[in-house]
Amino acid sequence: MPHLNALRYVLEGSFCSFRNPIGAKYQATFWFPPKTTVVGFLGCALGLEPPDLEPLYDSLNVGVVLESWGGSARDLWGFTKLKGSSKPESAVVLRELIYKPCYVFYIASNESWQLEELREALLDPVYPLRFGRGEDLAMLRGKPEVISLSSVDDSPWLRWTLLPSALQDIECTLEPLNSESRPDRPPLPAQMPIRFRYDKNWIRKAEMISVTQVFDWGVRPTSPERLWTDGRYTVYFI
Repeated sequence: MPHLNALRYVLEGSFCSFRNPIGAKYQATFWFPPKTTVVGFLGCALGLEPPDLEPLYDSLNVGVVLESWGGSARDLWGFTKLKGSSKPESAVVLRELIYKPCYVFYIASNESWQLEELREALLDPVYPLRFGRGEDLAMLRGKPEVISLSSVDDSPWLRWTLLPSALQDIECTLEPLNSESRPDRPPLPAQMPIRFRYDKNWIRKAEMISVTQVFDWGVRPTSPERLWTDGRYTVYFI
C-alpha cells in the first residue's frame, strides 16, 4: 500500500475569516483556508516575506479538515478611504466570521527535510501565528508531527473538507437524505487562490482554481485515487 509522509498540525482560535474576493461590502468567508493562506501561515513561522513564498506554492501540497466550530457571526467594520487631496470617503462592510474554529492541516512535500523544517518552525515561530487576518490569532493544539499517510482502497464519505475541483468534475455519490440524517449544508463550489505572483512593480496577482467545500452532507468519490488517510480523517491534497 502506498504511503505519503506529511506534517500534521491542529490549529484553533477564537475567530477566523477567509475572505471570498468576489465580495466587497459584504465579505463572505470561505469555510476552509485557501492554499495561499496556509502557505502564508507557514511563511510566518519561517520568517519569510510574501514575495519569498513563491517556491512554497510549488513544493507544498495542502489538505485540511474543519474538525469543529462553535458557530458563525457577522461583524460590521467601518473604514475610511484616503483619496489624495480629495475628501475622504467612509464606508461600512459586513464580514462573516467563524467562531471557535479547529482545523487539522496536512502538509505534504517531496523533501523530508522541508517537513522537519516546518515542524520546528511551528514550535518556535518567527512571527505570531495567525489564521489570515492580523487579529485572528491561531494556537497550536498539541505538537506538530511528521506522520505517514496511507492511500485508501475504498472511498469513504468525505465531510468537512475540500475537494480539489468543482463537484461536477468529480465522479462521486452524494449522501442520500433520510429522516434520521438531515444535513443542512450541501457541498458549495468556490474559486480559491492557489498561489500569488508578483510582477516587477510588486503588484500581487492571484492564480485561482475551482474547489468544492464539503460540509455535513457527505460526498463519496467513485475512485479512491489521490485520497490519503491517517486513520481518522481522509483528505485530498491541493
